Amino acid sequence: MMKENIVICPVYNEGKTIYNFYQNLREYFSDDIVFIDDGSTDNSQKILHTVRDNNTFILSYTTRQGYGAALNLGFTFALDHGYKRMVTIDADLQHDPKQVPEFINELMNTTVVLGSRYLKGSFYGNIPRDRFIINRYISRLLKNVFSFNCSDPFCGLRGYNKSFLEMTHFNEKSYGLGLEILMEMIRNDTPFKEIYIEAVYVNPEKTFLDGLDDSKIRLLYYLNVISQKKRMIEYEKKVFIC
Repeated sequence: MMKENIVICPVYNEGKTIYNFYQNLREYFSDDIVFIDDGSTDNSQKILHTVRDNNTFILSYTTRQGYGAALNLGFTFALDHGYKRMVTIDADLQHDPKQVPEFINELMNTTVVLGSRYLKGSFYGNIPRDRFIINRYISRLLKNVFSFNCSDPFCGLRGYNKSFLEMTHFNEKSYGLGLEILMEMIRNDTPFKEIYIEAVYVNPEKTFLDGLDDSKIRLLYYLNVISQKKRMIEYEKKVFIC
């Protein structure tokens, strides 16, 4: 029997929030959950094994592979086990798990559901300024170059139907995976819907890994992800026309 829904949660050193996150998620979502521990060096994995239930799965890398690699492993797990709908959410409590059922419901009517902290206008809160500026810049770039209206390109709370993940292939192992996913949506003209979500930066001092904490380096990395996919899209259009 084909399974319906699964929540995919990448984890890296989230020992301070995992317990509360898991308890909150279970209040609103009773189906399967898969945690991908990306080589945590704190007590994250110990806590996961303590709170898990029969509908919770834990996958682990022995050493950190990257946020994108963790998500990709979760996607592979979901596809291999026949789930129809997948929701991704980080375990750091930046996003409220109570919105997961809303994403599941919206996936009944569209292919991808994107969470957005900016859908109702500018969101500042305690978001680090460099993250806000980069987010706004990439959002406008996607709109101007590809006519793709996504108000929050880097939100980790998203929903995907099986059909989308089956037709795509992702290469990014770091934080650029979320952006690569958007480029695949552009490439495949994927139907989607944005949902407004509330977001709280529990730890505004949290840094980027993989040498991307410098905002200039991070922006150049994101632009490279876009550029590579743009070349692929242009090549495919050229081949099709020919």
